[in-house]
Amino acid sequence: MGMHRRHFAAAASAAAVLVALILGAVVPSAAGKKSIDWSTDLQKAAKQAAKAKKPLMVDVYTDWCHWCKELDKKTYTDARVIDLSRKFVCVKVDGDKNRDFVKKYSIEGYPTIVFLSSKSKEIHRVVGYQGPDDFLKSMKEALKKAK
Repeated sequence: MGMHRRHFAAAASAAAVLVALILGAVVPSAAGKKSIDWSTDLQKAAKQAAKAKKPLMVDVYTDWCHWCKELDKKTYTDARVIDLSRKFVCVKVDGDKNRDFVKKYSIEGYPTIVFLSSKSKEIHRVVGYQGPDDFLKSMKEALKKAK
């Protein structure tokens, strides 16, 4: 009898783990998306922001920038940052390829995240890397200034 109970318990445990794995793969997370919905077309994003009356979050990066890659890996993958990013129109701008934007907004280092109103006026700026907690504060500050 004792042997059957152990086999049953082991089988039940294995089944519970299997169900949890299947549900985890099928049921979306509470935040829904697993990444920020980035645009790479600044003009299109600006029009979208104006129409939706949302501020823009412009990540000015370069391919050679180490801290830009860290933002992508650590900050922009945080579920809280992803969730709050839905209140913005998000766009990535390659500073090496968009010299006009770099000049217009006086970008002096990378990464620089420029927050713009829905009318494309600068309302807040982050220069350098910020981890998720600090970046959330910056996003909230930009939202306050966008009102």
